[in-house]
Amino acid sequence: MSGNRDEYPLTPYDEYPVHQAPYPVSYVPSTDYAWDEGYYYAVYSANPQVILLTGMRINPNADVVGVHVGVNVRGVQRTLRMSRTWRKQFYTAVGPLRYDVIEPYRDIRLSLDTNEAGLAFDLHWLGSGPPHLSDHHLATVRGRRTTDQTRYNQTATARAWIEVAGEGFEVSLSGWGACRDHSRGLYDARP
Repeated sequence: MSGNRDEYPLTPYDEYPVHQAPYPVSYVPSTDYAWDEGYYYAVYSANPQVILLTGMRINPNADVVGVHVGVNVRGVQRTLRMSRTWRKQFYTAVGPLRYDVIEPYRDIRLSLDTNEAGLAFDLHWLGSGPPHLSDHHLATVRGRRTTDQTRYNQTATARAWIEVAGEGFEVSLSGWGACRDHSRGLYDARP
């Protein structure tokens, strides 16, 4: 790490005792562009035949955060993709999409303001049990480390609402399910 303080600025997360290296959180101790961290959330119900998928991948070495939202209603899918630079604003928000940790592992607010894709939602993703830490994934291809990643998974319920092309769906604790994945590390190939 060079001595240039602007290169790896302090973030709001540097206030918390979460550091794994003697550097600001914005510094990743790997120069590989395949190092990233991200989230994947799903909220679904068989009765109205709705599944909402949303994900966020943060790639600090490329200074990019990308997001996607896909909602399938009775076999018809709408998708929204967006990205922005990462280091100018470290919050888990891109355009109209935002993830807010209200209570770790218990209440994550997922919100999407109205946009040109005709999708909107305001959901509280509510963990129904503790997260499950998966086995560490380590792989090499022809002598090069291609995967060095940790992830956890968790099941949940959700409440609030989803709107797709003007059609609204009330998401309630009964009749709806949810799950998520949070991973970080080096993952070069995503087939």
